[in-house]
Amino acid sequence: MPITPLHFGAALPFELALRDRFSTVAFVLANAVIDIQPVLALGFGVPIDVHGWTHSLPGASLIALALTLLVWRLPRRAPYASGFFAGALSHVALDSLMHHDLSPLWPWREGNPVIAHLDVDISLVMLAPTALWCVATLWRLHRQQVKHPERRWLAQLLAM
Repeated sequence: MPITPLHFGAALPFELALRDRFSTVAFVLANAVIDIQPVLALGFGVPIDVHGWTHSLPGASLIALALTLLVWRLPRRAPYASGFFAGALSHVALDSLMHHDLSPLWPWREGNPVIAHLDVDISLVMLAPTALWCVATLWRLHRQQVKHPERRWLAQLLAM
């Protein structure tokens, strides 16, 4: 399924380790941009590979670099850069564990050498960190509401 929220759970270790030097918004955005190719193939019937160049390490790195260049003029660009690269590369790493039709080492190697050695459903493994990430994010939003009542609109938006 394109743009799966299971990828977002991978942001939790980065958030905890890097705090202010990491942007979760950039992490999520990089994950969404990488999944544009599957959305076009599955959602709109465009005749392209579902998991093509965007789901390779060079392709994901190129996407992260392009997104970083888009925010280069912002005063605090380092958190965005770390979020873009962590999101893009972790996306390829997780999808390498889930999809047989992926070539994470393209153009150097065709096929998926990672999944051949695994016998586990990684989507079930990612449910726990994704749920934990959601709880941590909601808790952080709640704390911000208490400290900053003017941000109450964000909680109302999420409650819809």
